[in-house]
Amino acid sequence: MVLSAALIHPAIAEPADADRAWQTILEQASGPGTQARDREAAIAAARTHLDKQEKALREFVRSYPDDPHRFSARIRLAAILASKGRLLNQPALNTEAGKLLTDLETNPATAAPVRADAGFARVSQAMEETANRSDATERDGLLKEIRRFDADYPGDRRFAGLLTELSTQYDEQPTQKKALLEEAAARTTDTALQQRIADDLRRVGLLNRPLTFRFQPTDGGPLVEVGVRHGRVIVILFWASWSLPSLHEMARMQRFAAEFSKQPVDFLTVSLDEDRKALANTVEAAGLRWPVQCDGRGWKGDLVRSLGINALPTVWVLDRAGNLLALNSHGDGTADLIRKALAP
Repeated sequence: MVLSAALIHPAIAEPADADRAWQTILEQASGPGTQARDREAAIAAARTHLDKQEKALREFVRSYPDDPHRFSARIRLAAILASKGRLLNQPALNTEAGKLLTDLETNPATAAPVRADAGFARVSQAMEETANRSDATERDGLLKEIRRFDADYPGDRRFAGLLTELSTQYDEQPTQKKALLEEAAARTTDTALQQRIADDLRRVGLLNRPLTFRFQPTDGGPLVEVGVRHGRVIVILFWASWSLPSLHEMARMQRFAAEFSKQPVDFLTVSLDEDRKALANTVEAAGLRWPVQCDGRGWKGDLVRSLGINALPTVWVLDRAGNLLALNSHGDGTADLIRKALAP
């Protein structure tokens, strides 16, 4: 009788076991596969999904230390830990994620492509952690890190994507934002990224100019004509029921709507949902009474394409003359813009 190595030495895992475990990890990465009914349910589903992935990845790293996928597993684990750290506001998880990536990147035994992957993941994680902050020092520090990535891994095609992503943090410096986007455009041949850059540049071109468009609300209400409401401040939320950050922003917008209920301020929303039933359920659960536009075409909708919208949520504030005041306001910054627009 010939016994397998796994039976003789139980601690030794069979390659087939590792392959099955890795396939499970890849399948889990596709998403939780459920449609959350509201914000709280979406948060709970996200946490459960992240917990499941973390457990599987930790087990893979522990059980298969010599498997060819071990490097990818560590990089994926770092991403999961960072996501959980942001979701649960647990900095220790972000710290552990950063250490995983730094260890890979600085280990002389790590192959060059893996070091580049770890470096890219490290910079991406840092960008995620500062995405909703406007600290100029951190933002400019990230730009230096991205340029260091370019110097350490010359010719890496992901440099242009990092520049493009960082440009979102320069929304209040449109000249610098435009320069970063143009540099990124010159460094990429990726069609999807080129389209995103074109969208971003289109939005930069709309800044501080009157915005004009019209739509028919999904509830059959009167035609909404943006650009002919001079004298009123307009707040527009671009969102989708499947986007957890959008649901967070929706709740914030509802607080602002209550705060400015006696002021000449109108709130409108443009949904990128393709599932109209999911949209209707979310609108009903949120008790939303604002006009909602949705053509059911998602990112391919005519209005979305004409305005260069490519990220959710996006919040625009138009002043009394219909001028777009910012490329995307964040958090309490929206309320500040509304007050600015209302000022005589």
